[in-house]
Amino acid sequence: MSVPPSTTSQAVALLRELGAETLDHPGGTLLAHLRRVQEQLATWGARPALQLAGLCHAFYGTDGFATPLLPLDRRTELAAVIGAEAEALVNSTSPASTPPSGKPPALICTTCSPAFDRS
Repeated sequence: MSVPPSTTSQAVALLRELGAETLDHPGGTLLAHLRRVQEQLATWGARPALQLAGLCHAFYGTDGFATPLLPLDRRTELAAVIGAEAEALVNSTSPASTPPSGKPPALICTTCSPAFDRS
């Protein structure tokens, strides 16, 4: 299953508006990284909401990428673009959303969160 092109376009437009195209990230810019993540998830056959979450996983910052594009109090703006399910997955990657158990979030980017213990 693929993500409707209009949804991806709207998400990319929001990422550009918030500066993701100008933020440095390993392998280029943050936007380039986020698009690669979405493409990889699509290659693996991930459902559309997961692909969109991959594209947007750094919106609220990550353990290794502390620059949020949006504060958590603006979650509805992202949800309006990518849908509630995808936004909830994005929120789960936010350092502010790390559960008290200390378990890793539901979706983790090992490039953005290099401190994650992969063992």
